[in-house]
Amino acid sequence: MGEIIHRKIQRTGGTTFIVSLPKKWVENHNLKEGDFITLVVDSNEIVIKAREEKEEELTAVIKISDKDPKLLERLVISYYLAGYDVVKIVDDRISEEYRSHIKKIIKKKMIGFEVVDEDINVIEIRSLVKERELSIDLAIARMFKIGSFLLGILPDVVHDLNEANARLIIQNDDDMDRLYLYTIRMIRKNRDRRTDIGKLLITAMLAKALERIVDHIVRIAYTVIEMSRPSYREILDMLYNILHISNEIYISTYNAYIHKNTILANEVISRVKDAVKKFDYITNQLRDNENLSSDEIIHINTILESGKRICEYSADIGEMIIDLNTSI
Repeated sequence: MGEIIHRKIQRTGGTTFIVSLPKKWVENHNLKEGDFITLVVDSNEIVIKAREEKEEELTAVIKISDKDPKLLERLVISYYLAGYDVVKIVDDRISEEYRSHIKKIIKKKMIGFEVVDEDINVIEIRSLVKERELSIDLAIARMFKIGSFLLGILPDVVHDLNEANARLIIQNDDDMDRLYLYTIRMIRKNRDRRTDIGKLLITAMLAKALERIVDHIVRIAYTVIEMSRPSYREILDMLYNILHISNEIYISTYNAYIHKNTILANEVISRVKDAVKKFDYITNQLRDNENLSSDEIIHINTILESGKRICEYSADIGEMIIDLNTSI
């Protein structure tokens, strides 16, 4: 462990706080007035680096050799998640089918990756994103916002059986998947740095929960497209009201995350218990409704089940928020 040095915080210009650097450290790194240093800011510490460390570029090579396109897809995504910066796909002659499939993978799954070199026998894809400009925290915030937007319009989509907006919801699924995979990539890239491993693990679970919430929103959207208008308008009114509960709980979870509010997170967990009882009660009531067809019951139960799961995932996130803000 290095030498521990204490410094007093000073204020300058009314709003700026400054701390002096040890003279010996500055001289050892040949720094002078006007030079830039790097600050790695975490919740409980700031690491000062004399110069920004240039990371070694990681390159993977995949030989097609008549691989199944699905296996090729899994390999490309696997290297992406592992933190590789360059992936080269090689073969004696890469078919148009493989080229098209690879480009589709990049577009749907991989943030910041582009084809930078292409020939008869090689396709090179490379990360062009400035990862410091899209941090893990920013990616998580973006995932929360996508969920908030989709869940905000969901009750009306169901109530009005609005197929156009249902398809809008479905289109956003790829964006959520891309952000989730990007978050996992960044977590893996940060695991060997001076980063709280426990915090990274919780963040990975939080990202998965957000991704699953949107999966259930999309599941409801697909169900809306399949539905014909139910025999009773009250059914759509009921679904509208119960999905508003899911939305309100999610918004509270989002606010708890933004403000690091453990009290609000705990309230979410308690509210979800009551919400789940309401979902279960309505589901049981539908079983005795002889006026609904079997298809209507299946569709309505699918919506209710997914609405309940959205609440339960929100409660899981509430627990993660508490864990993130009470870690040592």
